[in-house]
Amino acid sequence: MDEGVEEQSNCYSSRLFPREVGYTGRIHEQLDSPLPRVTVPIAVFHDGYKERKAERAERNLRILRNELAERPSAYIHYQLSREYKYLEDYSRENEELRRAYNSADKAANYFPGLCVHYLYNLIKLRRFKDGLTVIEVQKARFDGYPDFQFVCGLFYVDLVLSDVNKYGSYFNRIEASYLKCLTIGEDHAYEGVLGTGSFSALHNLGAFYQSMGKIDKAKEYYAKAAAYDYAPSLKRLVQLK
Repeated sequence: MDEGVEEQSNCYSSRLFPREVGYTGRIHEQLDSPLPRVTVPIAVFHDGYKERKAERAERNLRILRNELAERPSAYIHYQLSREYKYLEDYSRENEELRRAYNSADKAANYFPGLCVHYLYNLIKLRRFKDGLTVIEVQKARFDGYPDFQFVCGLFYVDLVLSDVNKYGSYFNRIEASYLKCLTIGEDHAYEGVLGTGSFSALHNLGAFYQSMGKIDKAKEYYAKAAAYDYAPSLKRLVQLK
């Protein structure tokens, strides 16, 4: 749940494997095998994060710290960051994300999601200089990743609003980022949140045009998002009547 709106994310997990292959790790276990991974058309729905309790996050932190003490890795730092995010301890989340980002294997399957989560954290902490560096380094790699383009759009909004005189040149990148999301569509080759390539990007474009006083264009994009039954856009359309 994000501000009263239910979100769904997808990720790829290895779940079908030969009998002799086993798992490693105390938590968020990973298959210990060099075998190649192949995507199959099977979806498993999991709602365990819908109503999580703080006690579970604290339990996970204890297990992850023990794991880190025995087997330090960027992946464990990343998982620690996600628990701190749930507890809304964004400073400690940042510490773990920074460690993970700086030490991770850039080819690791979790690295794209790590970059996206890092940018969301940097927005919350208003560390715009760090965010610009991450975007500049990773933008070519994730040109076709809707979640990356989506968070870039959010980042540019807050960046420009933080100092229009200094960052006004980034204004056009807001629209460009969301339009790029729509061009890519819901093509989540990596971990991703449903809507970044469709209704969420459409809604944010509507908000962008509304802020510029382009009400007809705002209504057009809100209507496109509302066609997905996206509640925030339905609400905006009622307000603009």
